[in-house]
Amino acid sequence: MARNGLIPDKVLCSSAQRARETWDLVSEHLGDTPWVEIRDDLYHASPGSLLTILQDLSPTVDTVLLVGHNPTFEDLAHGLVGQGPDDLIMEMGRKYPTGALAVMDFLVDDWNLVRRGAGHLRDFIRPKTLR
Repeated sequence: MARNGLIPDKVLCSSAQRARETWDLVSEHLGDTPWVEIRDDLYHASPGSLLTILQDLSPTVDTVLLVGHNPTFEDLAHGLVGQGPDDLIMEMGRKYPTGALAVMDFLVDDWNLVRRGAGHLRDFIRPKTLR
């Protein structure tokens, strides 16, 4: 993430131990420390409730990283993507493993305008491609 300039302004991380451990591993390599919010409601969230959480973000947040659990996060990612390179969309559809990162852009001025199908998939990174 750091190598590609993917430094979030804010991190929303599930309170589950494995999610927090994942964030701890990632954060060691980012340099800048974003504002981190550990949230119990991410553990059993539905894709719809995750979308609502995104929509409730302050417009001062430009980039956010969600750290949580499948299949919910995978379902959210699939639901948000509306555009992007076909090969990346197909790759994300084939398998969304633990530790994968979907990088999306939304051409909106406020998070409350984020909708299903509004995301542009800029990158999809699977852990095994980093080795």
